[in-house]
Formats: sequence, structure tokens, C-alpha cells
Amino acid sequence: MLILLFVSITGIFLVGSRYFLEQQLANLVIKNQDQLRAHEEISGRVILVNKKISYIESIQDDFKKWSIFLLDTSDLINDGIHLNLLRIYNTEQTLNIKGIADTREALTAFKNELEESDYFNEVHLPLNNLLARENNAFDIRAEINSNKKF
Repeated sequence: MLILLFVSITGIFLVGSRYFLEQQLANLVIKNQDQLRAHEEISGRVILVNKKISYIESIQDDFKKWSIFLLDTSDLINDGIHLNLLRIYNTEQTLNIKGIADTREALTAFKNELEESDYFNEVHLPLNNLLARENNAFDIRAEINSNKKF
């Protein structure tokens, strides 16, 4: 009788503990699911922030300080050169310069300065701009060196 009573009490405790453990397991599963949802939400935010940072980095990689470029390019202009137009085509990476040179020699010296500069790959000066000895109207087109950082 004692053994049967002891086994019955033990069975009741085991059934109660099983119920308690099942409840604990159910609570852990719910908490785990909540943490997974929170993690997915945080992960989504991190991915969004990383995309924004990558976009900003791509903008900064394409950024050029044109003021430095213009200052350095203006140092190449000799006294006999008078500029009327200086246009930069960023997408084409070209520079268009129009103006008047006092002499043919001043114009060729200016062209040589542009060619020797690290900022330009090619400088195009049409031959008809060199026909007159004085007061030469010129139109120079130069390809900007995209490898040069400024």
C-alpha cells in the first residue's frame, strides 16, 4: 500500500513537472520567436543603413574638388591669354576653353602647358586657331585625366 501510495505521489509529481516543463518550453519558444522577429527587424535596419552608406560612399568617390582643379588650371594661363569661356563637362570628363590669345606663341605655350599638366590626357587645338599671328581666337578641348584625384 505504501509503495502504491509512493508511486502515485511520484506519478502526480512527474505529471505536474511535465506540465510545468511543457509550459516553460512553450514560453521559451514564444520568447525565441519574438527575439527572431526583433533580430530580423534590426537586421533589416542594418541592411538599409549599409545601403545608404554605400550610396554615400559612391557619391563621395565621384566627388571632385573643382576649385582645386580650377586654381591649378588658372596657374597654367600665361599673360597673353584671355579666356571668354571655361566649361567643364563632368560626365564626359572634358574641358572646353574659349578665348583670345595675343600672339600665336602665347597660344602654343598655353597649349603646351596644358599638355604637360597632370590634369589632362589629351589637348586638342584646331590648326585654324593658329593661322593669325596676333589676336587668335581659340577653342581648346582637353580630356580631363580621370585617374588624377583633386
